[in-house]
Amino acid sequence: MSKPILISGTVVKSTGSWYNVRTDDTRKVLQCRIVGKFRLEDVPMTNPVAVGDRVEVQPEGEDRGLIKKILPRENYVVRQSPRRKHDLHLLAANIDQAVLITAGLVGVMVLAAMGVQAGALTVGDFVMVNA
Repeated sequence: MSKPILISGTVVKSTGSWYNVRTDDTRKVLQCRIVGKFRLEDVPMTNPVAVGDRVEVQPEGEDRGLIKKILPRENYVVRQSPRRKHDLHLLAANIDQAVLITAGLVGVMVLAAMGVQAGALTVGDFVMVNA
């Protein structure tokens, strides 16, 4: 029996148990699912694959495949699982850059403080803005 052909790619979308994987060779997107259990360094995860993961896929027909292997991650972002408090939920992997946007909240706080200073708002209004 011949060994199955595996194609390398990157997960570009995750929806439930299906993952869209863009292949490295043709840049074609395959709809893939996983078989079996994957673990991340023995850390209990609610989802083993995330957007950004580098994977190896066994093609099944023209536009489908099975994720057979998750390649080592350079980095990843997790949060506490909303359903299982002792497990983690994988949000993204192999992140190259991130942008933190906080200007809107800071602007609202400054405007509220200026309103208190001008007498247009009370301290209670300022507390409500920051709540």
